[in-house]
Amino acid sequence: MAITFSLANLRESAAPLSHTYPQQINPQPAYVELTEGGEVSADWSGEIGNSVPMYVWHNRTLRMHVAHNVNGPALADYLESAEALALLETIHAGHEVDWDGSNYVGKLSTDASEALERLEGVLREFETVEIWTATDYLFSGNTLAGLWSGRALDEVVAELEKEAAINFDGVIHGSLRDALLAEAERRFDEDGDDGLDERHIAALIADGRITQAQADERAENIANN
Repeated sequence: MAITFSLANLRESAAPLSHTYPQQINPQPAYVELTEGGEVSADWSGEIGNSVPMYVWHNRTLRMHVAHNVNGPALADYLESAEALALLETIHAGHEVDWDGSNYVGKLSTDASEALERLEGVLREFETVEIWTATDYLFSGNTLAGLWSGRALDEVVAELEKEAAINFDGVIHGSLRDALLAEAERRFDEDGDDGLDERHIAALIADGRITQAQADERAENIANN
């Protein structure tokens, strides 16, 4: 049976296999897999921890690890290349699934095992992309005042997004707008000792992060000091 590819998801973004569940610290494992029917695909694992489906556990489907931040379009190009196709065809040709008395289990010939090892070696070292949270991207080397001061939030966000599109080759997870607002909210102090200006306060009120009453109290405290 011929090798077929299902790799459209790899071309959807620079790092399409990077996914972290809410409340989890580490990203999900990512992989390239070859089914017993010869289909090649790539995805991130939906299982928490090291669990895998039984068809993977029994080697009916073969999974090869890749970095969660692997360069998706480059990986798709490689897997469809003549070099990778030759390895995949060798693996598939030497992959047999037989009943062992308890389960259907996949086994590899010597040639298939060697081809799998070579492919796994390439995938382990494959090109990756930088992934930053919006907060880390904005504030690793900047302050809120340095990024946003005396200007409307929409203007600042548009400028930062344009700059990121031109100068940053990686992936930014999260909203730059939300990161700016979250930092302004974190700094907000009702005594006014926060370095925020009227644009920050107006944006925080508009986003529902502070109330008008809080803003009025802050203004009164500043006036009385």
